[in-house]
Amino acid sequence: MASRRTFFAAGMRPLAGLFLGALLAPAAHAANWQLTPYVSASALASDNINFAPSGRKQAGLVLTLSPGFHLSSLGNPNALYNINYALSDVTRLTSSGTSNNLYHGLAADSHFALVRKTVFLDASANVSQAYNNLLATGSSVSNNNNNLITIARYSVSPYMVQRLGGTAVANLRLTQSGTYSPDASNAQTNQTAVQAGLASGPDFYRLSWGLNYSYTRAQLQNSPSTPQYSSNAYLRTVSGTLGYLLTRHLQANGTVGRDDNQYLSLTNTSGNFWSAGLSWRPSERTSISGSVGHRYFGRTYGFSLNQRTHFSSWTASYTQSVSTLPMFLSAQVGFYLWTCGTTQVLSNSGIVPPQPGCVPAQNSPLAVGVVTLPYNQVFISKAFVAGVAWTRKRLGLSLTGSDVRRLYQLSNTQDRSRYVTAVATYQLTPQTSLVGTASVNNNQIPAGVFTPVARNDMYYLGSIGLNRQFSERTMGSLMYRYQQLNSNVSSVDYIANSLIAMITVTF
Repeated sequence: MASRRTFFAAGMRPLAGLFLGALLAPAAHAANWQLTPYVSASALASDNINFAPSGRKQAGLVLTLSPGFHLSSLGNPNALYNINYALSDVTRLTSSGTSNNLYHGLAADSHFALVRKTVFLDASANVSQAYNNLLATGSSVSNNNNNLITIARYSVSPYMVQRLGGTAVANLRLTQSGTYSPDASNAQTNQTAVQAGLASGPDFYRLSWGLNYSYTRAQLQNSPSTPQYSSNAYLRTVSGTLGYLLTRHLQANGTVGRDDNQYLSLTNTSGNFWSAGLSWRPSERTSISGSVGHRYFGRTYGFSLNQRTHFSSWTASYTQSVSTLPMFLSAQVGFYLWTCGTTQVLSNSGIVPPQPGCVPAQNSPLAVGVVTLPYNQVFISKAFVAGVAWTRKRLGLSLTGSDVRRLYQLSNTQDRSRYVTAVATYQLTPQTSLVGTASVNNNQIPAGVFTPVARNDMYYLGSIGLNRQFSERTMGSLMYRYQQLNSNVSSVDYIANSLIAMITVTF
């Protein structure tokens, strides 16, 4: 166990150094810092601690101690920092013995203006646990370590925005990012991306235009024991856009360009492309856009919807893109729930509030379609994501879902992941709330991607619990959770019931 922790610490040092260097270089200019240390302790009792099929169930008790902190900057819009870190010590007690694991969790973002209104720096770092593959989604940090890997991700991105009077706005961005997984025998990715653009300024009213260039070099590496251990992907795109304001709120859009890509593939990797569409923005609270086009991999479609009312938040999107593992992980499919006054708002960030003054309603995404992919492959991603959050007096409801397909260019195979999650919150008293969750996740995996036998798995989760604010600094919860996996491979089916008690104290 000690060697594994040492290996993880060695892998984390360059990630931590790179992020902290970008974070702390301009930190002295931040107006104020707010530090909130905390510690959480929990106990989980389960009748199926290893998510085993019927007949091989094993009851167990899991004890977790998680000290951590939240650090954020205040008062300076030109220097924004948010850092969340927790170290979880997990001890599992079963009739077959005792096991222990340490897990690091980090979510950090920073934004800084190096030159006021012109040159900026963004940096982020994330450490989390994810499923090792799609075939055993029953693992969790609190239950067992059978199917979990730790993934560390970082990104450092300086960029420049220069206004050329009222005629145009020029931008240039350089991004260095990557992923690292010590649990996968040093599998890792590194990515360098350059983006440049020139867009019309406010002097253009009805007619808008833009010129764009992007280049990405991704070094993709599987673990040494995996065939086709390492490969590189080069993705280059040049495009021009035109927009014409048909009415005050309706605009027609068009794009033409070319992809010049190089990566391992059984099909074409380059070609000309085009798209045409409409965008409608009747108010500051509502925006809808749609497009249709063609790229080298076939017909493309795009759609987005954002709607906010006093009591609700609605969002939906459909995108098709060429993606690699680091690109996919930096745009996880899922939502975080924020409380903004009397309204719950969905956001794809758990660090940066969707509006000033919002506070997180959950410590983790409501649902995230994260799957571990072959590290060294490029794939076409087709993702539909939708969500709604609604609040009225004491009752809060949210519903989120996604449907993601990945077409692997090297093997010409496709997998699919879908989920739907519903969360209901009822405020019993100012200090006590009742929370219920229900979710369904479906993974469809063809033979030859991760398994010689095609898999179709249905994963069900339901929970109900009470949250209690005992004092300004102390919060506790008690929850019952039900989990079930049904698969076309019946030997992996399981049912698990758990009772979880937790207390968190801030200082």
